[in-house]
Amino acid sequence: MVLRSSLIIITFLVFGMTSWAQPSDLQLAKHYYDNGEYDKARLYYEKLYEQQPSHFYYLSYFNTLLALEEYKDAEKLIKKQRKYNPNNIDYQLDLATVYEKTERPDKAEDIYQQAIKDVGSNYNAIISLGDAFVKKGMLERALIVYQDGKKKVKNYPFGFKVAEIQGKLGNNDLMIEEYLDVAVDYPNYMVSIQNSLAHLLDFDEPKNPKTDQLRIAILKRTQSNPDQTIYNEMLIWYFLQIRDFNMAMIQGQALDRRLKNSRGDDVIQLARMCKANQAYDVAIKGYDYIIKNYPDGLYVNAAYQESMEALYLKVTTSDYTQEDLKNLEGKYETLLGPDQMGKNYNSVPIMRQLAHIEGFYLHDLEKAISILKEALEIPRITAHETARCKLALGDMYTIQGQVWDASLYYMQVEKTFKEDILGHEAKFRNARIYYYTGQFEWAQAQLDVLKASTSKLIANDAMQLSLTITDNLGLDTSLAPMMLFASADLLIFQNKLEAAKDSLDVLANVYGDHALSDEILYKRYEIAKKERDWKECVKQLSKLIDNHGDDILGDDATYELARIYHYQLNDIAKAKEYYKKIIFDYEGSIYTTESRKQFRSLGGNDAREIKPIILNPEDVKEPQ
Repeated sequence: MVLRSSLIIITFLVFGMTSWAQPSDLQLAKHYYDNGEYDKARLYYEKLYEQQPSHFYYLSYFNTLLALEEYKDAEKLIKKQRKYNPNNIDYQLDLATVYEKTERPDKAEDIYQQAIKDVGSNYNAIISLGDAFVKKGMLERALIVYQDGKKKVKNYPFGFKVAEIQGKLGNNDLMIEEYLDVAVDYPNYMVSIQNSLAHLLDFDEPKNPKTDQLRIAILKRTQSNPDQTIYNEMLIWYFLQIRDFNMAMIQGQALDRRLKNSRGDDVIQLARMCKANQAYDVAIKGYDYIIKNYPDGLYVNAAYQESMEALYLKVTTSDYTQEDLKNLEGKYETLLGPDQMGKNYNSVPIMRQLAHIEGFYLHDLEKAISILKEALEIPRITAHETARCKLALGDMYTIQGQVWDASLYYMQVEKTFKEDILGHEAKFRNARIYYYTGQFEWAQAQLDVLKASTSKLIANDAMQLSLTITDNLGLDTSLAPMMLFASADLLIFQNKLEAAKDSLDVLANVYGDHALSDEILYKRYEIAKKERDWKECVKQLSKLIDNHGDDILGDDATYELARIYHYQLNDIAKAKEYYKKIIFDYEGSIYTTESRKQFRSLGGNDAREIKPIILNPEDVKEPQ
């Protein structure tokens, strides 16, 4: 009985699998059609259509008949299909196609004219007919339909459709004019208009005549219609697309002065965009405008804080001197003085930034800690700012070598903000403490949790440190190499650079063939970067790429090398070479999109997707 049952099951499975493996009629029909065997495809499509006369099977069957030049059968098919859906304009146009192919152009023209006449002022019918003409490649006829619809229907933006067709026909000037008309008549479509123009016009191409046409058209309208602020908004958007942030800010401030009841909303957003895109001087102009014109306004405190952030980024991303740092310190202290913001809950973020400069750049840890502790005592400080100050204090104690005091502050933040990004950041920094002190398994456990963080930055940092541990831990019978490497990493964080070099030298000499070789080179690069020794940076990164380009740090090293050539050594040819290497050799890298943007901005011709201008100020991380 068991044997018989087994045979029945096996027989069922064999026949079932055989049946399942056979291709369907639709698969066969498509196969024959794609291979140009239209006679065979017809047999299957005809059978499928007879079984189910849907539009899908009709269309495949109709195209097959056209390919076979079986026009009489095609005409019969259309007339049969129209009985199922007499109002479908596609079937009328299919019939016109058959008439054209059988030398009956007058009949085809009659169908076209009648179809245009029948739509009347029904905007759904106008859209259906226009779209049907577009699908058949009849752009001129579609243009007539949409232009007629624009005249008849006043509450629907047919100008949008007209602009699209003009663009497809290559009438760039007419397309631009149509889009500008829609912007005035239907301002709610502004984002869609801007997206369409950004898609159709290549703003990344230097001296593109098409984009210049847009600039001229907007300027003309701005001058002839001074009361239409929509054109000023378009002009600001245009300057942002070509990355002329200074002109965008000039226009933004001019528009703000014209608007009644303005609070400076647009100007501060524009300043944030400039800061996010590293146009720091222009950003500072925007923030200064807010401070001067709205001293009691909604954004004045944010303007003070963000202006200092922009100045901090401008100084620290340049080839700064000690004098530059002292001047920066002086500006912060002046702003925190009684004649300006003073020290209160509004200025805590600025105090925290000053502490960061004192600790990480001027190496005055006692002053940094004092500033942060003073900030924590200020009345009405928010819970989030308290947490940020504690994170900063943890960093200062880590630099001082008091790692367990640092850990205590990190744990306090993690406990208070368990499900918040601040809590995730605290957890990462605490895991890093355990990594520094050689407690790798505990650190690894925390990092594994953080890989799923909602913050991409934290998740990426956790992944990177986790890979460092897992790739190099347990590969040797001794933990000594990893312990020595982690202690060197801590010395770098503490700015004890000579001691860090000594540790890395010992590691390289004693454990020369260890898997940490690429990490050692990268740490040497980080030391050289802190010392602003750009030639040494190039040397260490080049060695890493040449010897370990396929390892986990290959894309990091390539991207950093590109940026050094770009911003520090001003060697544009070399910068392009390494940005291009990221694009083609490390396609899955987190640096690919940014590298593509930089490559194109330097005159490269890679045709892949370009990263847009950063419009979200959240994309830029403030000083910790």
